[in-house]
Amino acid sequence: MKIILTGATGYVGEGVMLELLRTPQVEKVLHFSIEHQYVA
Repeated sequence: MKIILTGATGYVGEGVMLELLRTPQVEKVLHFSIEHQYVA
């Protein structure tokens, strides 16, 4: 199984990513995430 995951930087997304990586049926995980940079 191949998975595309979006939003892997949040608390829930991180948990989903870790579970996917532990699942033997998952061959690949492709994730898209955006790192927020705040400028004051």
